[in-house]
Amino acid sequence: MHRLLILLLLPLLAVGAERESKQKTGILISSASLITPKPYTFQPYVIEPGAIITYIQKGDMFNTIQLVGDGREGEQLTLAQTILYEPPISPSRIYLLLREQGRNIWSEDQTIERTNRYLLLKNTLANFPNHPLKEELLAMLCRAAEQYEAWVTDTKTSFAITIEPIRQYLKEFPKGLHQDELKWLLVRLENHQYEYEGNATGPISQVKAYENFLSRNLNSTVADQIRLEIARLCRIAVGFLDRYKFEDLSSEDFNRTDSRRLREKAKRLFKALLVSDEGIVRETSRVNLYEMEHPELEKGKPPDS
Repeated sequence: MHRLLILLLLPLLAVGAERESKQKTGILISSASLITPKPYTFQPYVIEPGAIITYIQKGDMFNTIQLVGDGREGEQLTLAQTILYEPPISPSRIYLLLREQGRNIWSEDQTIERTNRYLLLKNTLANFPNHPLKEELLAMLCRAAEQYEAWVTDTKTSFAITIEPIRQYLKEFPKGLHQDELKWLLVRLENHQYEYEGNATGPISQVKAYENFLSRNLNSTVADQIRLEIARLCRIAVGFLDRYKFEDLSSEDFNRTDSRRLREKAKRLFKALLVSDEGIVRETSRVNLYEMEHPELEKGKPPDS
């Protein structure tokens, strides 16, 4: 009797062993909305990009996979949504994915695109904190966080989500390859203003902060970008002052001399940047300078706000 029972169970045990042998560990590349079945309830939740999952490939024509290990079930996932979990090279695969396919990896919807990019980098760093690519991935996270946070909040934010990884990078890599870029990003975010509401005080306060930062970082690799932003803000402030013709300047404590001084500073900086090695900086300066030297182009044109 026992022998017969064993013979009957052998095929089932073999199937179970085969099924178990097909289990793989992977990293989810795009988010998945799933459902956890509980008695009389279904509670939806989302698995974030970068999460480590265990799955079985179903082997159908759609390359669908089934998550295993914790009773989860829900949307059909496909093999294309994962990469294999291989600690030595998984971060490298993710790095190449993000670098080689610079945009619209997931969707043309920028909310989906920016969210997935940010979460994939954040979770990859959490899962592989000592990988040799950490510095590069952390710098990429800082940029992705800034783009994500600005988009989902319409820049109505203190950028706390972005500032945290920037400070982490500057602490862990004080002489890192991206330190100049990220120091400058940090200063911009710390002095961010959602809108100026037509008041020159806002851009002028930013000019002072950025000039102070530049004076302490004259050899920065992004020094020309800093000068361009200072010039841009001077031009914005002049636009506000000229628009209101100094009718109500008592609260701002500005006068016509301030307007002329800011205008000349902007023009001086734009002219100096015409020899910049950075193409975008150089040609942006050229366009701004041309417009400032042809006032008829500016007439009736509202300044940036």
